[in-house]
Amino acid sequence: MLATSAETSGTPSMESARVDGRPRVAYLAGSGHTGSTLLALLMSAHPAVATVGEIAVKPKIRHKGRALRQKCSCGALVGECRFWQSIFQKVNDQGLDFGPANWTNDYRFTHPLLHRIFTRDSSFAIVRAFRRRVERHLPVYRQRIERIDRVNEAFVRAVLETAGAEVFFDTSKGPMRLARLLASSAFDLRVVTLVRDVRAYATSARRRGTSLRDAAETWKNDQLTIRAVTMEVPHDRKLLVRYEDLCTNPSGTLIRLHDFCGVTPLELPRQPFSHEHHVLGNNMRMAASIEIRLDERWRRELKDSEQAEVLHIAGALHREFGYQL
Repeated sequence: MLATSAETSGTPSMESARVDGRPRVAYLAGSGHTGSTLLALLMSAHPAVATVGEIAVKPKIRHKGRALRQKCSCGALVGECRFWQSIFQKVNDQGLDFGPANWTNDYRFTHPLLHRIFTRDSSFAIVRAFRRRVERHLPVYRQRIERIDRVNEAFVRAVLETAGAEVFFDTSKGPMRLARLLASSAFDLRVVTLVRDVRAYATSARRRGTSLRDAAETWKNDQLTIRAVTMEVPHDRKLLVRYEDLCTNPSGTLIRLHDFCGVTPLELPRQPFSHEHHVLGNNMRMAASIEIRLDERWRRELKDSEQAEVLHIAGALHREFGYQL
C-alpha cells in the first residue's frame, strides 16, 4: 500500500557519492496512515538504502516506561538486537548517551505537556516563531537542541556504517524533525512528501474513531505545515509521491525515488520483503512478504455528502496534488 512519485519539481543532479563527507538523508514527510511503512520497506530492499522506520520508540511509550519492551522487526527486543546494539555502541563511542531506554536522537519531549508546547507539529506560523524565539533566548533549550543534533548525526552515520549503505531513508514524517534536520548543516538532505487522497485518509481515520471533519483538518494542517517548513528547500531537493501512484506503478515509483536519492535505480523485487531492523509501529514490518494493494474503500464507505464535507475543508490542496474531485 503506497504511492509513487507522481510529481517532482525538477530533476535532481546529485552525484552518487558526496565528496563533502556529509551523510546523505532522504526524509519522508507526510501524514500518518498514508503508506509510509510500505514505502520504507520497499526502499529498504535497495542495498544502498538504509531505513529503520521511525527513528525512535514513540514518546508516549517511553513516558509509560515501556521502551525496553519494544521489539525490533527482526523479532528481538530492541535492546537485545545485534543491529541495534551496534548502533547504540557506535553512538556511545562518540561520548553521547543513547540507548534502548533513552532515545536521545528524538527532538520530541517525552512529557505530554512539554511536547504539546514545544515539539508537537503545528501549522501555525506564530507557534513556530515562538519556538524559534525560545531556542534563541533560552540557553537550556538551545543546548538541548544542539545535543540532539549531535546525537542525530552520530546515529545516522552509525546506521549507514552498520548497514553498509549510502542513503539513510528517515520515515519519521513529522515536520518538526524535518525542520531541525534542515536547520543542521550536518546532512546532505532531500525531502520526499508522501500524500494520499484526503477522502481515503479521512475514511481510514474514521475507522479508528476520528470524525471525518477532524481527519480532513488534520490532513490539511499536515500539508500546510510541510509546505511552510520546506518553503526554502530547492525544487530539485523535493519530490512528491502519491500513495495511489505507488500502488498502481510501484516499480516506476521506486526507480524515480532511487534516482532522486542518488542511488542506482533498481527494479522492484519479485517478492518484496520486510527489512530486518525497523523500530516497530505498524505490524506490516513483521510480515515475511509485502502485498502491494491499492486501498480505495472510501469509494464505497463515504456517502456523496460525506465526500463533499471532506473536500469542503481540504479540496484546494487536494486539487494541487493532482487529485480529481
